[in-house]
Amino acid sequence: MTSPAKFDNAPRYNLRYSRFFFRLEIILSLIFFVSLLASRPDLWLILSLITYLLLTFIFFAKYSINRQFSEDTAVEFRSSPDRLIWYDQKTETNFLYDEIEVIITRWFVLLKLGKNSHQINRLMLKDSFENMDHYSSFRRQILLKLR
Repeated sequence: MTSPAKFDNAPRYNLRYSRFFFRLEIILSLIFFVSLLASRPDLWLILSLITYLLLTFIFFAKYSINRQFSEDTAVEFRSSPDRLIWYDQKTETNFLYDEIEVIITRWFVLLKLGKNSHQINRLMLKDSFENMDHYSSFRRQILLKLR
């Protein structure tokens, strides 16, 4: 007897961070930096610049969009039971369809995977996928599976 999941057509979508949002993060941090430099020079300018540089370093080290996706990040849809599999570095996490919340538009897909402390929130644009066909196929799969 063979497993029904063995013959399941499950395309794997390789993901990467959105270069558009990464550029936006850099531009916003530079605008804030220039606004600090353009402010009145006074005693607090040096302290505020040091604080800003420290906060910027922490943001880009931990919370930036390029830290949310590793080089091995992929998503795959499976059946029996119906689930979405999130591959990240060397881990594999299964999410049943009732644990997935999706906000989907023409321009982006926002995935909220899991519940409570194990929740993964990811924003994906078309440049997060290998090409436009993969992005369209992923959106189609999301719409079909989560209805």
